Amino acid sequence: MSADELLLELGDSIATITFNRPGKANAIGVDWPERITRFLREVEHRPEVRAVLFRAVGKHFQAGGDLEAQPPADPAAPHLRLGWIADQIQGWNVMLRTIMHLPKPVVASIQGGTVGASLGLLGACDLVIAADDAWLWLAQGKNGFTLDGMPSFFLPRLLGTRKAMEWVLLAPRVPAEEARRLGLINFVVPRADLEAETAKLMDELARGPTRAHGLNKALVNAALDNDFDTQAGSEMDTYMIGAQTNDWFEGSAAFREKRAPKFTGT
Repeated sequence: MSADELLLELGDSIATITFNRPGKANAIGVDWPERITRFLREVEHRPEVRAVLFRAVGKHFQAGGDLEAQPPADPAAPHLRLGWIADQIQGWNVMLRTIMHLPKPVVASIQGGTVGASLGLLGACDLVIAADDAWLWLAQGKNGFTLDGMPSFFLPRLLGTRKAMEWVLLAPRVPAEEARRLGLINFVVPRADLEAETAKLMDELARGPTRAHGLNKALVNAALDNDFDTQAGSEMDTYMIGAQTNDWFEGSAAFREKRAPKFTGT
């Protein structure tokens, strides 16, 4: 697999991960999860990088796993194929966990199809902007597969259990506007405007209070698993941390002086 099928770029304030395998509808490359995880861990320790973007080249965002990459079934040694599959699933899940724990905003900008395990990637990202030609398809059940990629974690939280079960059992193709209405996508824009509107969104996030964004992201991600008292304690602790940042003082001063704040991300 050519290295340029996955482009990892560190910009002045935005890190960009580009799927560049349009001939295969950007089906997930075998080494992509590990490479993305390493890249995100580098991004975490670069204060100048204040937001992360997932994007894709071509007609579709991502077609899910690449079934052609699996080793052939060998009745004499089934553990070899199953071990390969387990390694791939584990690598993907580590990547998703890294996205969720990254203390910086992560955005997916999608067009065309997002299929199968790739819905887990959308779930792990903080915001999703979609072209109006985008559609989502949880296809595993139609092919006789069980779920992988963690849609079983994200979809009940984002859609509710009943709607998630509909997607799992009936596998409808869901257009972007319906996914926006249900809460899996934030913004839907004309296909011709996707790049420009994504750039606007990323610029806003990159100029924001990055440490506060990271702290708030952690609070929201933990909320559904916490009881009231635990979440209240987490908010208190988080506020005390945030109140010591440069951006907190800048935001307070800007509010008093009735001007726009100029955040540095520190």
